[in-house]
Amino acid sequence: MKPEKALKRPQHHSLLFKLFIVLLGAVGLTYFAFSGFYRSYWNTSTRPSAQPSLVFYWTLFARDLGNDTARAAALNRQLGVPIGIVGPGVDWRSPDISASVAKEIQRATRDSVNLVLREGRIWGGVRQGGNLYMFSSRRRAFENIFTDWLALLPVLGLCCLLGWLTLRHLLRPLRELENGVQAVAEGNLELRLSEKGRDELAGLGRSFNTMTQRLKDRDRARDQLLLDVSHELRSPLTRMRVALEMMDQSPLIDNIRDEVESLGKMVSEILETERLKSPSGLLKVKPENLVELINQKKARFEGALPGIVWDAPEFPLVPMDIERMRLVIRNLIENALKYGAEAEKPVEITLKREGNFAVLRVRDYGPGVAKEEQDMVFEPFYRLDRSRSRTPGYGLGLPLCRRIVEAHGGMISLSGGPGEGTTITVKLPLA
Repeated sequence: MKPEKALKRPQHHSLLFKLFIVLLGAVGLTYFAFSGFYRSYWNTSTRPSAQPSLVFYWTLFARDLGNDTARAAALNRQLGVPIGIVGPGVDWRSPDISASVAKEIQRATRDSVNLVLREGRIWGGVRQGGNLYMFSSRRRAFENIFTDWLALLPVLGLCCLLGWLTLRHLLRPLRELENGVQAVAEGNLELRLSEKGRDELAGLGRSFNTMTQRLKDRDRARDQLLLDVSHELRSPLTRMRVALEMMDQSPLIDNIRDEVESLGKMVSEILETERLKSPSGLLKVKPENLVELINQKKARFEGALPGIVWDAPEFPLVPMDIERMRLVIRNLIENALKYGAEAEKPVEITLKREGNFAVLRVRDYGPGVAKEEQDMVFEPFYRLDRSRSRTPGYGLGLPLCRRIVEAHGGMISLSGGPGEGTTITVKLPLA
């Protein structure tokens, strides 16, 4: 089975997003580190090593040019090399030498020759014969740093995309594990995670599968034990009922009869729960009158405090297994009367159609159920601590109701809270 989707969280809270931000930071820092390294390398190593040959070359070039700006312009067009001449009576430079670069060369060239790195080129200034000659390396495809950055953006974007996809692939087992834990918390022990790989996450998946299998085995053993005990209890309970009927009636006998009936009900609920799990216990669904079924169960509890309010509406037939739904209606009304016995308001039963569902609500005005316990009341044998001392039962009624309703393709839920009472909502499909 595939893991169910976990609850969605804001994207910026996810581990994948945080690791991706770390990746972006690492890429950016690496880029700046290499940029700084190469600039520093140029300043401390490349410039001194390149200077002798460049000085010799550009000194001869400057001596040959003199003040001939026409020849300088021709060489600029022919070789693609920026050239400039500044001195007494002459101030010329080729269009590819910006004013800012010219000022930088003039400021830096105080002695005979100086080399500077600007706009991705090596620039040289040579002072000779009273003139300052400016030269540069050949024209490059990208003339300045800003353009170089733009050229690197697609590469950086591709690196980030590959990093995102890689992180997403590596963290997929972690997302599946989160979904699996959520599914187990909701009672799904059939879930199995992928065990491919040899890393720690694959090992975590194997441990998760082992855990769910052991939990499933324990549940199966518990259910089998309950089933065996229930089968063994039916015969003694039957004999006890017969014996009680043959005894003289008295308050003590009535109390014993009530306890025997309570035990008989528990055994019936356990057996019915197990029947729903087996192929032979499948539902026998056909259109039935749900209103009439509620009327019958209401009449059975006539006179019980704090009373029942129920206005039977006109309602279409509902596809259901009437015997199983009889158990559901009985348990819901019985629970509402039991926990709302000391309330001032009676139990309220309503039946409405909402879309393609028949929605049945049973509300009592008792002490209510705390929010953190509302999901647990549908677990077998779970009972509220505050009610154990004063209300009978074994915590099997609502779990049985949930199994029956879900077997019909419906849903059951509990709402309310302390001081608000409790509402059980059952939704059954009409088709």
